Amino acid sequence: MALWGSGIASKISIYFEGLTIIDKLKKSIYGKIKKTFTEICGKESEREYKLPRVIVIGNESTGKSSVLERIIKCQLFPKHNKLCTKTPLRLVIENGPSKYTVSYNNEAIGYKNVVKEFEDKYDIYNFVNEIMNKLDLDNISKEEIIINIRDEDMPNFEFIDLPGIRTYPESAAKTTQELCRSYLEDKNSIVICVVPSTITRLTSCQSIGIIRELNMERNCILALTMVDRLQPQDIEDLLVKRILGQSDEMPNLNFAGYVAIVNRVHTNILTLDESDKSEDLWFKKNILENIPAEYDSYKELLENNMTLNNLLEKMDILYGKFINTEWKPKIIKEIELKIDNYSKLLDELGPEKIDETIFRDILDAELTKVRVELLSDDKECDDFDDDDLKGFLLQSHDPDQLKFEVEKCNYRIMTSRHILNYMIRERLQLDNFIQVVNIIFTDKTPLKLNRFVKLKAFLLGYINELYDKMVDTHVINTLLNSIEYYYNGLFLQGIKPPVNLTQKCFMLYTLYVVRRYIDNFRPEFSKELFEEDIEWSEQRKTILSKLSNARIHHDQITNLSG
Repeated sequence: MALWGSGIASKISIYFEGLTIIDKLKKSIYGKIKKTFTEICGKESEREYKLPRVIVIGNESTGKSSVLERIIKCQLFPKHNKLCTKTPLRLVIENGPSKYTVSYNNEAIGYKNVVKEFEDKYDIYNFVNEIMNKLDLDNISKEEIIINIRDEDMPNFEFIDLPGIRTYPESAAKTTQELCRSYLEDKNSIVICVVPSTITRLTSCQSIGIIRELNMERNCILALTMVDRLQPQDIEDLLVKRILGQSDEMPNLNFAGYVAIVNRVHTNILTLDESDKSEDLWFKKNILENIPAEYDSYKELLENNMTLNNLLEKMDILYGKFINTEWKPKIIKEIELKIDNYSKLLDELGPEKIDETIFRDILDAELTKVRVELLSDDKECDDFDDDDLKGFLLQSHDPDQLKFEVEKCNYRIMTSRHILNYMIRERLQLDNFIQVVNIIFTDKTPLKLNRFVKLKAFLLGYINELYDKMVDTHVINTLLNSIEYYYNGLFLQGIKPPVNLTQKCFMLYTLYVVRRYIDNFRPEFSKELFEEDIEWSEQRKTILSKLSNARIHHDQITNLSG
């Protein structure tokens, strides 16, 4: 026959099932801010934002491990009526693909840089228990057991369960206190100081003394455990007055919060989730349904300072303060940098709409520069046109010139077509106009016209088309016929034409053509030519969307409180 219930079977708790700090965080400022900065900065940025670690301290056998496993709903920490936690235990929870490992280094008991990976996270408990059983009861180790649990949709944070503070033997007392002090050096840590409510004076509690010594009260929640072991006559003084802050022990204590907890029994006869429900019933039956008349006005305050749920609420408040102080300014700055970057990218793409008027102004400005360069000696042909050509030729001869050979004259006439074409092309330099187009359509200009691919192609084609129009065969033939006519007339009169007559005629006509080319550089633009490149439009649309989202996120986080 089993003695005093020892034969009751233990229950296995499902990881993260029930009320946890993880669920609490997801619904509070952490969840809101995480969603925002993940959307704007990407999942990789999560690693840069670590939540404060939670450190559970207290004297030995006060229920530290029990409280911690209920906070996260992970049955990982050995519990027994003897000293259980003999070495610091660090639980690291991370977001990512599932992976479960335990790391430990203590060569004295046969674990040299051990990193053990588990396919099933439920096997972790037995391995941790195995290590604890090999540690000497009175020899507290400083080597951490590091449990790493990585699963999808998890916050990145860690919890530390320290060995309980001992009063003897002296070496164990010294080591446990030194461990507490060393871990509490991180002033951002959230500390849960576990104290049995059955203790008659809080002033005699060593863990509270260390908290006060290191000025960590503002980051510390006092968890009064074992309330179900209180005698009815002690409930008012040892529980109610303490969680209401009315005890004569309280004026010198400035903890971030006080909460009463019913411990989960170490035999695991209830799951972690069932323990929460059992605790709620205990407080309802033993405290809230029997409130004396003088405490009626404190009912809500009492309700807010008891049960695991309210411990999680108080933890969430501390997390919120940390996020508002440490995360929020940094995230806002990151978003502002992204807003600046998106704005610059948008500027680099150029304005959304460019119409024909704006473009013609740009084109005319560039053509003016070319005109000045190409027509620097154009004064001679300011009023020169096709109708004046024959008159010019007839007035340019020198009657006193001698007769020249017919063969030489005919040769000049035969080659003059090529000479004239060459002179015009050399003078006109179509590359200058191509360069104008390339300059206008570079992405270096403020308007970023490179997105108008069709418009650029049209102008490049127009350059050659206009040339063919200005220097057409009919005009050249007219000029050559006039020169031939004039040469023949002089020849029949026995007069030699001026030596530079053809050259001067060709030069003036060349300048005339160049001027006409520039003056007639007035392409007709269709509306379709001002349609942006599809890739540019999509790029602009994407940047605008990101910019809009960044501004929305900036406002959301700026106005976020918690």
